Amino acid sequence: MELHGGWLTVNRFCNFRCGWCYATGTAFRSEDNMPLDMAVSLVDLMHSLGVSNVVLIGGETLFWPHLFTVATYIKSLGMRSAVVTNGWLLGHERYREKVRRSDITELNISLKGGNRQQYTDLTGFDGFERTIEGLREATKWGHIEVGVSTVVSNATVGNIDELAEVAFGNGATTMSYSMCGPIVTDGAFDDKYMPEPAQVVQAFMEKYDKIHALSRGHFSIEATLPACLWPPEFLATLEERGQMSYGCHFKTRSGVLFDRWGKLIPCNHLYDYPMGQYSVDFTDVASFQALWEKPELDAFYKKMLAYPAKACITCATYDKCGGGCPLTWFVREPESTILQGGERWTS
Repeated sequence: MELHGGWLTVNRFCNFRCGWCYATGTAFRSEDNMPLDMAVSLVDLMHSLGVSNVVLIGGETLFWPHLFTVATYIKSLGMRSAVVTNGWLLGHERYREKVRRSDITELNISLKGGNRQQYTDLTGFDGFERTIEGLREATKWGHIEVGVSTVVSNATVGNIDELAEVAFGNGATTMSYSMCGPIVTDGAFDDKYMPEPAQVVQAFMEKYDKIHALSRGHFSIEATLPACLWPPEFLATLEERGQMSYGCHFKTRSGVLFDRWGKLIPCNHLYDYPMGQYSVDFTDVASFQALWEKPELDAFYKKMLAYPAKACITCATYDKCGGGCPLTWFVREPESTILQGGERWTS
């Protein structure tokens, strides 16, 4: 077992209501906060497992009352802490000063829209100007790394360049694009915010030169789509420039993710599918490793990570992408999607 990253989903409350959010089915309850003692125990466990970077995620992480205490504890163990936030609270000067003086190592601000109207429409909250103020001020600090991420949904796929313009125009030095995945609620998968794969590829091809120039090359696309859906020459350019990011922790089993109740979950989208729980199924390295190596867990991963389509078996790019995010195939037909993508660039 070789783990490189760890995630703590520390709360569920958020002031935004993004329709594509994996937490939609949790009702964003304000009382769903991870207790301090549990967070410390899970950080200890991750430290013992060799994890060097702890990602704190929500909900809206900046609302978690124990954030600064846990960031300091993480630092005391020689680990890094990365906080994923919608950035709105950073627009509050006094709170922003608390963040600036904290032991947080990195901030990842999730940009929801490329302009005020789109932002408000998608989040249900008029927070664009305040979020941008927080981004602009935080990037001046220097001692805390500040990056921007955005989810490419069917609402934003047409203006991914505008998102980059806003991010880099307000101080961001890096930006990552992730693809909108399905919402999972009570075992049902909903794809209403997911753009078609071909639409995503076309958008990046059309907007690439502008995004590359705005970012000075410092952007990346998370490889949730099968590599064969991208034109080979374009994919080669992205890879050569380090702009295609492979290596999802779920697909490589190289990271651990705990929810607010201390449950080990495969990824935040699959919060309803716990694989074990702290203090019940594991408490230390030995008991965690025993759980991690259980045949039932191994069988789950093998089933989830099986070849999505026959074409993947002999595909030269499969070792890179693993057939894309497995959750995609709960709402898309893999055989036709992958076959059409491959034929499009080889015919």
